[in-house]
Amino acid sequence: MNAMQAMDLKKDIEKWVSKKGIRQVMRLTAVHLLPNIKFNFILNVGGGSHTNGKEVVVGIPELTYPMDKEIVFSVTKALVGHETEHVMSSDFTVFKKFQQDVKVYFKDHYNLKLGARLGAHMLNSTEDGRIEKRLINRYPGYKKNIQLLNGIFWDGQPVKGTDEMMEFLYSITSICVTGLKSKDWEKHYGGTEADELLDEIRPLIIKAINNPTAKGCAEDTMKIVEIIAPYMAVKLEDLKNRQKLEKAISEDADYHTSNPQEGAESQPGGFDSSHFLEEEDEDKKKGKGQGDEEGEGGEGEESEEESNDESKGESVEGETDESDESESKEDGEDGESESNSEGEEDEESESKENGDSREKSEGQSDDENQNSDDEPAQKKPEMSPEEVEKMIQDMVDNLKDEVAEEAEQAMRQGEREVAKEQARDDAENKYTGHLTDEEVLVVDKSKNFQQVDPVHFRSKALPDEIKKQGKFVNKQLKKVFLNKKTYNSTNRRSGQVDFSGLWKLGVEDYNVFKKTGNPNLSDYAVNVLVDASGSMLGAGDNKGNTKLQLAYESTAMIEEALRGLVSTRITYFTEMGSTVVHSTVRDFDQVSKDTLSWKRIPALHNSGNRDGYSIAIATQELLKRKEKKKILIVLSDGAPWDQGEVTSAVREARKKGIVVIGIAFGSEAEMKRNQKVYQKMYQKGILMVQPDRIYRELTRVIEKEISK
Repeated sequence: MNAMQAMDLKKDIEKWVSKKGIRQVMRLTAVHLLPNIKFNFILNVGGGSHTNGKEVVVGIPELTYPMDKEIVFSVTKALVGHETEHVMSSDFTVFKKFQQDVKVYFKDHYNLKLGARLGAHMLNSTEDGRIEKRLINRYPGYKKNIQLLNGIFWDGQPVKGTDEMMEFLYSITSICVTGLKSKDWEKHYGGTEADELLDEIRPLIIKAINNPTAKGCAEDTMKIVEIIAPYMAVKLEDLKNRQKLEKAISEDADYHTSNPQEGAESQPGGFDSSHFLEEEDEDKKKGKGQGDEEGEGGEGEESEEESNDESKGESVEGETDESDESESKEDGEDGESESNSEGEEDEESESKENGDSREKSEGQSDDENQNSDDEPAQKKPEMSPEEVEKMIQDMVDNLKDEVAEEAEQAMRQGEREVAKEQARDDAENKYTGHLTDEEVLVVDKSKNFQQVDPVHFRSKALPDEIKKQGKFVNKQLKKVFLNKKTYNSTNRRSGQVDFSGLWKLGVEDYNVFKKTGNPNLSDYAVNVLVDASGSMLGAGDNKGNTKLQLAYESTAMIEEALRGLVSTRITYFTEMGSTVVHSTVRDFDQVSKDTLSWKRIPALHNSGNRDGYSIAIATQELLKRKEKKKILIVLSDGAPWDQGEVTSAVREARKKGIVVIGIAFGSEAEMKRNQKVYQKMYQKGILMVQPDRIYRELTRVIEKEISK
């Protein structure tokens, strides 16, 4: 596939995502999987998938672009489930500590500084396997999506025999999530030291992904790290390998987590596996191995608990087949390994051998281990690489059929969500406050005025501090704006129960209801004008913020402060040549959960400023409103080219009953210098403080001005 074809496929996926409402469906899926958890969801076409607990980012993999859309949908859904389960089940603190532990280990034992990066990869890998198991046990329907995701990646990302160290590390990941070494591993690395290490650590990997806690998983993973450490230390003597590891794995990589609540890590029974081969046999192996470890002391209570802890209830046989376990111990004690040499290739033989492998990895041995080393056991015939590949391909083909109907249904839901969202957007973007050409003539006979709607959107969320300030002012303004004069009617036969009149029931008087008037009636309209001229690009404080940036934040705070109280219009203005240009980011009757003055970026080039002209236009816009009381708020740096025009426009607005408030921006020295200019232009209703104090003073100024 050439670059042009790849680009065309990506555009096709982007079009599909938009048309079918995939973002909406995946966002709803994430919300369903993380109830009562506040987070931001982002779906990208391409790029990686990760989460820090507050933000869940999913990238649709490029590998899936040529595939049927139902498959792309299923893979994307699997990634949403994977990342949200990290938020639910993983632990950032454990991850950070693990990185440091591995870093110290490699520094102390091998004088290497890349231990943290290796730690990040190892615990991410085992946690990936652990959380996928937890996900499908909480939501069994997710198993087909997870298996399809892992099957596609297993098949589409074979090792090539060109980078042993990195392909060894990624094969560890493959075992964690599929139970299999990477595709073509045997072809390139069969019989090598790396291959033997994978066989040795496999039982510990299975134990780690079955651990009920993130901390326990980390402890198991540390044992794996200690086993592969000598091999990795030799590989990392090569500068190129160190550079590859450093490039591939960030030392401060996200561990996809938030801290789970106390007790949230325990996983109740039914440990279904997403691996392609059943873990049942592996549990048996672990059961035998654990029995051997405790064998010298007999079948004690501690041994049984350890065995159960490792199998996690996944295999009933692995937990309860005590007769097999007892027989295994007796064989070991008598030194009789003939059952293996005589060709008894049953599951018990395989279980015993793999149990020994895990013991050696933990540095434990007994007489049975020595006998096994002297007389190698006969392995149960394993599937050939070709058989494994065919099994995966058949499984993927079957899963594709399974997910198709579910995906089609979800995409239909997505289309409905798109239609709903479009309807909401249409309502939000419908501007009714713009002046007609005839109404503009009242202000300017030459009609040198242009109204443009915003075309850009800010992806960064409104800072929490600004929201808090807005909510603070909103509570105060409720006392100012809302009409508290309500009618109360008692002694009614319907309405709300009047508990103070329930005594009447004793005398068979059933007029015990009341009706209360609506206290949430406001008769105000507010027009907010924001200066977006070139002078607003100057320094606004000593922290490097421009006056315009501070005005953006203050305007968003004002919008939040007025939310639900008054009808509000917010417009940015500038002058280009001889034309005054306005860009309205929020109209009077628009209702949105978003802070529109923050979300929408005005479509303006910062140039000249005719504050007076814009005030006159805003006055006409307010005069069209049905509300009896009207307020105009102007945010500017007080440097208009025609101060007399501002003075005249403000006086004219006030003559028509409009309250005018001027909010100044600039450094302390600049505002001090402009103080007399502002007083001349606005006469009163002036708010001239540093931006971080505006929210504290705004209510006082508004209340003072509207009470006159």
